[in-house]
Amino acid sequence: MEKKKILIIDDDPAFLKITRDEFDEQGGFEVITAMNGDDGKKRAEEEKPDLIVLDIILPSRSGEMENREEGIRVLDDLKANPETKDIKIIIVTCRIDYMEVKRKAESMEIPFFRKPLDTIELVEKAKNMLGV
Repeated sequence: MEKKKILIIDDDPAFLKITRDEFDEQGGFEVITAMNGDDGKKRAEEEKPDLIVLDIILPSRSGEMENREEGIRVLDDLKANPETKDIKIIIVTCRIDYMEVKRKAESMEIPFFRKPLDTIELVEKAKNMLGV
């Protein structure tokens, strides 16, 4: 059986490592990563992942300042693009004022996790969404 492909878009190397390790351990997924919004969108178009774990606070390009809304822009762009609009997404954020993000996620029927989060729970949610 072909492994499901997960794209994690997050600029925190520690979160990327911990989450990648959990996906490897719990589900045997193929995990790819991007550390900013532009690279994340490019990887989504090129790699066609089955699911994206998307952080909301991201730099748009390598080396740029973090933007509190970059992940929302990435989400909107992914959903507007015919090549990526059907990819399942889980939103994660460490924003203190996360309720606005949570409302947007809920309105789009996208699961939402607030950091710090339980990576086991995140992987279980992904497995459930992907039917594995």
